[in-house]
Amino acid sequence: MSEQIEKRYTDKEFCEMYGIDRRTSRRWREKRLIAYIKTPLGQIRYLQRHIDAFEKRHEKKAAA
Repeated sequence: MSEQIEKRYTDKEFCEMYGIDRRTSRRWREKRLIAYIKTPLGQIRYLQRHIDAFEKRHEKKAAA
């Protein structure tokens, strides 16, 4: 059975998706608003499921 590889986004790609700067993405990580992983070399990666969960949480807040 083959497993699909989940899309990973760099911090730069994530920032471009949301029109934010990297300081903002760092603040969001520090506040635990968005989940992420850190590679062995210390690079930040966002998995597609992290982004989906982030968007879902913020859709609920906007609707309230």
